[in-house]
Amino acid sequence: MAGQSQSKIKKYHRELSTMTRPPHFIFRPRKKEHLKIALKKAGFDPSIKQIKAVPIWSTEKHPLRWFDSKGRFILQEQYVKTAVVHVDPMAVSKDPKAYARKIIRENPDAEIFQIKVGEHYLSASFTKRTFTQGFVRLINRYKGERKKNFVNNVLSGFDLNFTREQATYAEWQASQKRIPKKAGRKPKKKNA
Repeated sequence: MAGQSQSKIKKYHRELSTMTRPPHFIFRPRKKEHLKIALKKAGFDPSIKQIKAVPIWSTEKHPLRWFDSKGRFILQEQYVKTAVVHVDPMAVSKDPKAYARKIIRENPDAEIFQIKVGEHYLSASFTKRTFTQGFVRLINRYKGERKKNFVNNVLSGFDLNFTREQATYAEWQASQKRIPKKAGRKPKKKNA
């Protein structure tokens, strides 16, 4: 085998072996545009053109997945629905605050916003209240050419999480106060 073919196989093996370690399912989209979106969701390098099926991290074996009319990739698990939104670099460069507000306005049911930078997510997750401020603060870290490079090449997109059939922490805490505690056995007194 030629050296170039060997190096290509090694490169693919490195990429795929790191992506298939955690729980995942295999997604085979029919359209090329959908394949590109799924590759970005999975964190793959877009230069790998021979991949036709994408391993996507999930806690379930067969979650529902589809592309909606806005071109977003939707992953529906038992308690969480995730929508993958891609960045419009021109809109972010013009006014990041207006762009963040537009995302919130277009997704009124989203509860948690995660920003994807490169192949990874920022360690902080945002709510509707904190997303605009956090996004603007991230963009304003960079100035001039570095800002343009960051927005065009590094900022990958957003994951919007919608929870369903799951109580918030405050609801859970309130329900725990309503449940009467079970009467337990009293400890025996020790005879001296």
